Amino acid sequence: MPNSSGTPSRSGMLNQSGAAVINHLLEQSGWALPRLVRYHGKTVRFHVAPFSFSYTIQVDGSLANAAEDASADATCIVPPSLLPRLALNDEKAYNDIETSGDSALLNEIFFLSRNLKW
Repeated sequence: MPNSSGTPSRSGMLNQSGAAVINHLLEQSGWALPRLVRYHGKTVRFHVAPFSFSYTIQVDGSLANAAEDASADATCIVPPSLLPRLALNDEKAYNDIETSGDSALLNEIFFLSRNLKW
C-alpha cells in the first residue's frame, strides 16, 4: 500500500516480494499450482510480528496481493520464535501456529509449506 507520499510502504513492498517468491516456488514445482486452483478467490492472511501479509489465490493457483479491504478466509498467526523451527522442518512447530477460518485451505497451505522445495 502506498504511504502518504505515494510510494509503497515497507510492508507493501515485502508483501509484493513475498508473493513473487511464493509464486516462483509454486510454478517451479510443477504440481503445486493445480492444488490451489480449487481455492481461487480465497484470501489468506499471515501474521508474523511485526508484519502481516495477505494473498488472494488466482484462477491459475498463483497468489496476488489481497485488496486492503479483503476479508481473510483463513488466517495463520506465526510467532517469530517459530520461524527457525519451521525452517528446519520441525513438524511440532506447526502445532504452535494459531489458525482460524477455512480448515481445508489451511490444510493445503500447511501441505505446501511442508512439501515445496526451495
